[in-house]
Amino acid sequence: MARKYISIFFVISMLSACSKKNKGTLIVTDVSRDTTFIINTNTTLITSLKLYITGETNDSIMVNSIGIRGGEIKEALNLDWYSSTVNIFYKAYKAKAGHIEIDYYVP
Repeated sequence: MARKYISIFFVISMLSACSKKNKGTLIVTDVSRDTTFIINTNTTLITSLKLYITGETNDSIMVNSIGIRGGEIKEALNLDWYSSTVNIFYKAYKAKAGHIEIDYYVP
């Protein structure tokens, strides 16, 4: 019986540790304009940032200085990050039309 309660406590603890502030979706409404997103997390020790980029553009874009080809986009990026404030830099580069969503997660 005690094992059951310990297991339930462990699962609840793990679920509460995953904060909504540490993950979310950013939408780039105008892909022809450079955009900076600033996200304040509640994590004090960050060592990585996971980005999942989906959408479609008519030409190349850049996210945090990483070039991504135009067309249908489905990219996963794992980046080093060492601050509780996360900056995501979208650069239009050559793109003039399309739509982009960036899912971010700070483990």
